[in-house]
Amino acid sequence: MAADLDRFLAGQSVEAAPYHFRLDEREITAARPTEVLLAAFIFFVVGFFLFMTTLGMALMVGVMFISQTFGVTTLAILTLVAAAMLAVGTSVGRGLLAARSWARWVGVGVSALVVIGTVAGLIGVVVAAVSVTAMELQEIEKAFNTPAGEVDPAGGDAGQPQTAQISGRNFLFAIFAFYGFPLVVGMVLHGTALWVLLTRRTGEWFRLAREIRAEHRLVREQLAA
Repeated sequence: MAADLDRFLAGQSVEAAPYHFRLDEREITAARPTEVLLAAFIFFVVGFFLFMTTLGMALMVGVMFISQTFGVTTLAILTLVAAAMLAVGTSVGRGLLAARSWARWVGVGVSALVVIGTVAGLIGVVVAAVSVTAMELQEIEKAFNTPAGEVDPAGGDAGQPQTAQISGRNFLFAIFAFYGFPLVVGMVLHGTALWVLLTRRTGEWFRLAREIRAEHRLVREQLAA
C-alpha cells in the first residue's frame, strides 16, 4: 500500500486492482421481517402443490387417451400450465425473500385473485348444499339404497343377499366437502399472504431495500465517472 501511495503521489499508475463497489445483500436480509418468510413459504408450497396436482391430471388424461390427439394435446397443455404455476410460485417466493418490489405486488395481485376466487367458490358450494331440497335428498337416498348381492359376514341365512345401505345424503355432503376443503385452505393461505404483504412493517422493509439499492447505483455511477 505504501508503494502504491508513493506511485500515486509521483503521478504513476498503481498496482492495486480497481475498486468495485458491490451491494451487500446481507444489509437487506438482516432487516427482513419474519412474516415475509411465511409469505414466500406459502407461494413455494402452493406453487408446488398446484404443479403436482395439475401434472397428475395431465398424466391421467394423457394415459387414458394416449392413442388420441386429444390425450396428447391435453397432456402437453396441462404440463405447460403446471410448469407455469411452479415457475410463478418459485419466482414470487424468491423475489419476496430478496425484497423485489415486483414480487411483492405480483404476490398481492395473485393472492387477491385467489381469495376472491375461493370465496366465490365457497359461496357456490354453500348455495348448492342449501338448494338441495328434501325431495331431492329422498331421490338420492332411493338411488343409493340398492341391493348389492352381498352375504352378511356376521351371520344370517347363508347365501341370502343383503342390501348395502349407502347414504346418498352423506355422499352428497362428501362431494361438497371434497370441493370445499381445498377452497378453504387456499383462502386461508393466500389471505395470510395478502395480509403479510400489505402490512406496514413489510412495506417499510421493501422501501428500505429500494433505498439501499438506489444508493448503491448512485455510488457506482459516481465511482465510474
